[in-house]
Amino acid sequence: MKTFLMASAALALIAGPVAAQDWQGQTYGNDAAAWWLINAEVGQFCKLNAAGGVVDNPTNASFANGANGQGGTTAEADGTVTLDIQNDSDNTIRLAGLGVTYGKSQCNMPFSVSANSLNGGLLSDTSTSDNDFVELVNYDLDVTFDQFYSGMENAAAVQGGATIGAHPEAAAGDFRIGVRVNAQDDLLLEGTYSDFLKITMTPTV
Repeated sequence: MKTFLMASAALALIAGPVAAQDWQGQTYGNDAAAWWLINAEVGQFCKLNAAGGVVDNPTNASFANGANGQGGTTAEADGTVTLDIQNDSDNTIRLAGLGVTYGKSQCNMPFSVSANSLNGGLLSDTSTSDNDFVELVNYDLDVTFDQFYSGMENAAAVQGGATIGAHPEAAAGDFRIGVRVNAQDDLLLEGTYSDFLKITMTPTV
């Protein structure tokens, strides 16, 4: 025990006394409270759910989800709508159309919705000088975003791109795109009628 006390005393002499803190000249606030701003930056986000759309109200029409050769991929909300517009009894245009809903879509800030029709309607790959036949078949389109947004237009009006509406705040839910060809008393040419339609949600500043 005596040996232990002597060793402790020796260590104390080696370490020396603990220096007192320098309290003079320190800076203090007016209280004992610290107010912190804690923030996190979130970027703009407008996306359609790419899990595959749900088809509704198909009338002489069908939908296939996936890439279609116009810049889309199988990982996006792209697809192909096939419309059976030919009236088999007289070769005039019959009613055809459907809607596709992409659930759990979102835009996390105010946004606009635009549509772009490449041809301004369904354009035939053949032509004729006989005016009884139609080379371009117009169609209507409508877009709804849950209960937040609704817009309608036709392909001719959005050829080359046009804004069809805007929403003043963020929204999330079901994003539905619908297309419809109305019955018309025009004759159809043999071949393929086609168009590429692009619907875009864009964040607005």
